Amino acid sequence: MTRRQELSETALDALLYAKFFASAKEVQPLLFELEKRSRVDPDEYASLLTECYATWFGVRNQLLASSLAEEVRRMDPANSDLIKLVRRHA
Repeated sequence: MTRRQELSETALDALLYAKFFASAKEVQPLLFELEKRSRVDPDEYASLLTECYATWFGVRNQLLASSLAEEVRRMDPANSDLIKLVRRHA
């Protein structure tokens, strides 16, 4: 059993979404200001803004990648009707 399977659905939701979005509300005004300044002075702020976005998406990727991969495996896309249809008409 994986660590994610050991977590209840409520605990997993808290880990993946609630806690993350609570922090997002604190960061949002700062990113808004950084975006605004980046438009005015891209040489000064664009790289910092890019680094913030990369960090944000990197953390989201770490939190969600294994869950998404597990869901895709569970759906068994190799045997889906859509895949069969595409293969027939390729």
